[in-house]
Amino acid sequence: MKHRMTWWWRLTLAFTIFLFTGPGMSAWAQDSPRPARQRPPPLAIGAAFAPDGLLWTVGLDAQRRLVLQSSADHGRQWSEPRALDIGQDSVSADGENRPKIAFGPKGIVVISYTRPGAKPYTGDIRLLRSTDGGSTFAPPVTVHHDRAPITHRFESIAFDEDGVLHTVWIDKRDQEAAKAQGRPYRGAAIYRNESRDGGLTFGPDIRVADHSCECCRIALSPAPGGRMAAMWRHVFDPNERDHAFAVWSSRGKAHSPVIRATNERWALDACPHHGPGLSPASDGTWHAVAYGIQQGQSAVRYSRLDAQGRPIAQSVRALPDADAEHADVWSLGEQVVIVWRRFDGERFWLRAWVSSDGGRTFALRDIAQTTLANDQPRLIAHQGRAWVVWRDAERTRVEEVSRPSAPLAVEAFDGQVFSLWRSSVRRATWVAFTATWCAVCPAVIADLQRAARVHPQKPEVWTVVVDVAPGDDDARLLREPHLRQSDRLYAFDGMAQAIRHAVDPSWRGAVPFVALLDAGGAVRTYTGRPPDRDLRASTTARP
Repeated sequence: MKHRMTWWWRLTLAFTIFLFTGPGMSAWAQDSPRPARQRPPPLAIGAAFAPDGLLWTVGLDAQRRLVLQSSADHGRQWSEPRALDIGQDSVSADGENRPKIAFGPKGIVVISYTRPGAKPYTGDIRLLRSTDGGSTFAPPVTVHHDRAPITHRFESIAFDEDGVLHTVWIDKRDQEAAKAQGRPYRGAAIYRNESRDGGLTFGPDIRVADHSCECCRIALSPAPGGRMAAMWRHVFDPNERDHAFAVWSSRGKAHSPVIRATNERWALDACPHHGPGLSPASDGTWHAVAYGIQQGQSAVRYSRLDAQGRPIAQSVRALPDADAEHADVWSLGEQVVIVWRRFDGERFWLRAWVSSDGGRTFALRDIAQTTLANDQPRLIAHQGRAWVVWRDAERTRVEEVSRPSAPLAVEAFDGQVFSLWRSSVRRATWVAFTATWCAVCPAVIADLQRAARVHPQKPEVWTVVVDVAPGDDDARLLREPHLRQSDRLYAFDGMAQAIRHAVDPSWRGAVPFVALLDAGGAVRTYTGRPPDRDLRASTTARP
């Protein structure tokens, strides 16, 4: 009996090994249902402010529908997504090729996107048009007159100061013609057209330049005098992928000569998929950011371009971040803001370089961070202020960046400081007390900072750290994003109980603790975030 059992178990063991390691396992795996592979979320969006200050975004939702959302408070709250009727169109929404939205005169709103073609790397540029401020949209139309099944992709759109809509895109019609004739042709081409009726009809397709790179976004920037400027990655002979610049006006008939805007001489037969940023300076020159490799050193570099688009050599410098990618730039007067994304191996960071002297000097700021999948950051502006829009898999962040740089030092806060503030502040000031061990404090303080930026009175936000003395760990405090966003940064200097009593005798040490100081000397204190109604009531009016 024992011999039989041994034989039986050997047979069972052999069959089990065969089933899970041999052909039996393969057959079982083929017949078993496999979980559906999740496609990454489509996060690339376009964003713009409407004339009334309402912020709009356009992008794809989880079902890959093209949807609109809006926010009246700079991203703190969003409307429900509104799906747009685009028929059977699909929409490209990767990092360099995103939907866009632009606001024209007389209630005109246009939304553009690339509809991928049946063949790889082909597509058409489509446009939705509204004449009632975005309440309704007409069915999508194709922007360009060429209808060949080739590349028409990576479009950029903008209205000039005369209300003319400009569309610029990457186009391969000339490459295809050269191929048919047996001629060599480097890269693709840059084409553009104009619409003088807000996207109802379009003028002829105009070739701006032969030999553009094939997959980098085009920086398009309106400028005074009805001008429109473009900067793109170009393929200079024989294969140097520097950047080119051209400017034109809807008041004239031709664009300027194509100018070489960077001189890195990056020789490459590949697709960098990394476009530039461009913004006009007040003196007729230009601010630009662009990624490239020069003498083996990869970097995103900032430069000033002269009025014709040529780089001013002494202005060229790398951003202060070796991991910077996908930078954008905005300027107004002496204000210059550059934003970018970086990845440190564990998380993504949104960073800004801010200048108040026309780009001669800059201050570095950390804006936000995430470990989630995310889009490239984009700068948008309204009424002389710049905001960065950054979408990740959970939400769309909106942060103002055209404001004074981060605090440069940790100041001392003792029992007399708060009394001095009560009698001396000349504008509404919100004081947030926090601790390095507080897990909920960063989000509350960041929310206060956002609320202050959209408040009509623009109160300042000062932050006080209660568990670290000045000089003990200043460098670490100044690196924390929610502390760097403060207008001033303090730390307790003395006995904590005595300092708390000077602020509010009923405060027993819970954080976050917030004090709202009105310019008239009134003080209201809260454990946790103050209610919205109290924040709205904060005023700079003096009695």
